[in-house]
Amino acid sequence: MTAVCLLSFACKKNNSSTEVSKYFDGKLSFKLPAFVNPGEIYYLTPEGCYTTDGTDFGYFWTVNPTATQRDTVRHAGDPDTYDGTYRFVVPDTLCQLTVTCAIYASGYYNSTHAETPVVVSAASLTGNEISLVSGGIFRDTRSEIDYIYNKIGSTDWMCTNLQWDEVGISYHDCEVMDELFGRLYDWEAAQIACPEGWRLPTVEDWKAICDGDFTGAAGRLMVDAYFNEEKMWDYWPKVKITNETLISALPVGYATVSDDDVSFIGAGNYATFWTSEESSLDSGQGIYVYLNDETPDVMSASADKSHFAASVRCIR
Repeated sequence: MTAVCLLSFACKKNNSSTEVSKYFDGKLSFKLPAFVNPGEIYYLTPEGCYTTDGTDFGYFWTVNPTATQRDTVRHAGDPDTYDGTYRFVVPDTLCQLTVTCAIYASGYYNSTHAETPVVVSAASLTGNEISLVSGGIFRDTRSEIDYIYNKIGSTDWMCTNLQWDEVGISYHDCEVMDELFGRLYDWEAAQIACPEGWRLPTVEDWKAICDGDFTGAAGRLMVDAYFNEEKMWDYWPKVKITNETLISALPVGYATVSDDDVSFIGAGNYATFWTSEESSLDSGQGIYVYLNDETPDVMSASADKSHFAASVRCIR
């Protein structure tokens, strides 16, 4: 009986002496844009996280799914001039990456931070090839960008969203997306965004390309496009996507704008386009038309001129 008691006491003593790892102080971070182009180079510097007692620490990085091996850029004990900066070359793979940095030190739990940029190029959009049925190509001399247009009735319509960069907001603040999605504009900016000789459409202009009736017309404006091989318009059985009008509307959503923040909303579900009209009930509201993947009708609504950003299509 005595031996059993002594053995039990010895086990408890060993457990109580087990060293417990510590947590780093602060929050590890670094910054990457939401969308990046193949071949771009970024120098990523981790910051904001330290040991609580001055223990030397290091950093290692991983990039999934293209390079899963660890790349240690600062070893514990390296001089302070080795700040852990990682030279990140965007791979030539159109996908979403997970770029992760980890800080480590003896006696500490690792702390990590990850960013998930999407690699894009002109080849990211497929299925939206535009046919020149009765139009042509217009060059905007302000930016030397070409726009395909088609004549619908007696009116020329640009078949892609405007991307004039003197005004407007890039999708998720990434200029690499301008060529793919165009820019989003508040109402006042939209009024001046079209090149000379072109203008914003009215609600009636939009209705005219729908044969005078918005009911059931949404699919005739939508294009069944893919972004990095993923279907852009979510499937809904009541909406039949035909793009008969050749407008080739993409669900890039819209943005809400405040003094210090821009939120991008509705990608995959909404296409929104400003008109030249303002609300008859409130001069601070502009009129826009929109498409929703779950509704077969084209619809119109109003929004704050300064705090709502939508796409722009130009006509003449």
